[in-house]
Amino acid sequence: MVFLFSELIDYVDERMDVEMKQVTAVIFLVSFLIWGTSAAQAQTTQKDLIHGLGCDSCHDTEVPQKLEGNGVCLSCHGSYSEVAGLTSKMEPNPHVSHLGEFDCVACHKPHGESEFVCNQCHEFEIKMPEAAN
Repeated sequence: MVFLFSELIDYVDERMDVEMKQVTAVIFLVSFLIWGTSAAQAQTTQKDLIHGLGCDSCHDTEVPQKLEGNGVCLSCHGSYSEVAGLTSKMEPNPHVSHLGEFDCVACHKPHGESEFVCNQCHEFEIKMPEAAN
């Protein structure tokens, strides 16, 4: 990306006056910011659309805020013990820990790649479910 940007700057330097360079730089910056934001939104939207979910399914504010605790997750997925029951045949059961109940987002990352937190200390062969992309 840096190489492409430096080539663009060289091209602009050779062909434009100062005012035009400023306008071009602003347009480039705004385009880059819009593209970056759209890409992040598309990642989340693609995963959630399969289940018919939008941002407001988890976030109840106009500007999404970081969620605390398991309340939002468990409002759809049932109690923590019900979730543990769904994974009871797994060894070990990822929803039964000697450390107690974790926040769901400790392992399940709705806006990123999920990870099995127990493997920070242990070496269990548990594969995290992949998000639908």
